[in-house]
Amino acid sequence: RLDKDRKATFTVGTTAIGLEVNGSNSSYTAASILNTGSGDAILWMDASNGDLSGADYASIRQTNGLSLLLKTESSGGAIIFQPAADTALTLATDKSATFAGSVHLDNDSAQLQLGDDNDMQVYHNGAHGTINVVTGNLTLDVAGDIALDADGGDIKFQDAGTDIFSIINNSTDVQLITGVQ
Repeated sequence: RLDKDRKATFTVGTTAIGLEVNGSNSSYTAASILNTGSGDAILWMDASNGDLSGADYASIRQTNGLSLLLKTESSGGAIIFQPAADTALTLATDKSATFAGSVHLDNDSAQLQLGDDNDMQVYHNGAHGTINVVTGNLTLDVAGDIALDADGGDIKFQDAGTDIFSIINNSTDVQLITGVQ
């Protein structure tokens, strides 16, 4: 039963509430809301064929730990974050993420961490930028040239923090200096 504003309220404990919306643009839309009784709340949606028991539905779940889980089933598509009219982020079924803009880490102690064990980190602490590879090698493979532009005038090659070799711009001369002999 709808109130004067065409809003409906259902109270059924832990039972799922089934909703079906039929209209010229939504003849296959179905939804179900479930309070699991253990602190989880789930909204299932299926706009493809109205069959919530199939493998082609999406769900939004708030867990007892207050996490939010967005899920598409195995035959489902990507999860798309679209503020206003533009897509900002797409999470594809192959576990890839496509950002429409920059990835902004809004903290000087934040790191972009790569690899299962955070094998590589890229970060800036507010004063210095660092690429840290804790296992294996780092390879720069470019189609063109590699430009090192050091406004301080020195390029240092180090091993465990010890200077091994330096290229120094001394006014008009370039000096090659060896560190540890």
